[in-house]
Amino acid sequence: YGKNQILASFECDYGLMSPQQIQLLGLSFLSFRVGVKTVVFADYGVAWTDSKDLTWSRSKIGYGLGVHFLVPEIDRVRLDLGFSEDGDVKFHIAIRSIFDAQRQAAK
Repeated sequence: YGKNQILASFECDYGLMSPQQIQLLGLSFLSFRVGVKTVVFADYGVAWTDSKDLTWSRSKIGYGLGVHFLVPEIDRVRLDLGFSEDGDVKFHIAIRSIFDAQRQAAK
């Protein structure tokens, strides 16, 4: 933990189903675009308060994979499985694009 931090993320996606127009019950007002992507990602971070605390041993690395559903109005639903260098496993569900969420948090 600390007042300062360095964060880096890498994400690569592959489209399983390109966004396409879907119409429910043949009704034009129930028409929307959907798609599905798989992703792999890696994250790095370190936090510190005093400059003497900024060391490689405090760094954390994580990686994982996920499936993202492209959905109208909410951008995307993310189902991600992440792994830490310590062997911890986390399942994460998010709504909206992670990059949009980060931009909103920065405002």
